[in-house]
Amino acid sequence: MKKKQDVPWEQSDEKTVPNGKKRKNEQTGCPVDGIPDYVFESLARCALPIIQAYYETEEGRKAYEEWKAKR
Repeated sequence: MKKKQDVPWEQSDEKTVPNGKKRKNEQTGCPVDGIPDYVFESLARCALPIIQAYYETEEGRKAYEEWKAKR
């Protein structure tokens, strides 16, 4: 079993975003400082075409309009 300090995303390094706060997952509050940027970029490159295809469908456009109306 890994020790807490062996898990990179739980290390307490002092990386910050421009507003001076530590980077954390918006929904869970989990720190993401230990995850390299290339991981996020790779995930985005894989997910973007799928997301775009969804929002080009009638169902996706309807969901987007509903979301906009709620905001």
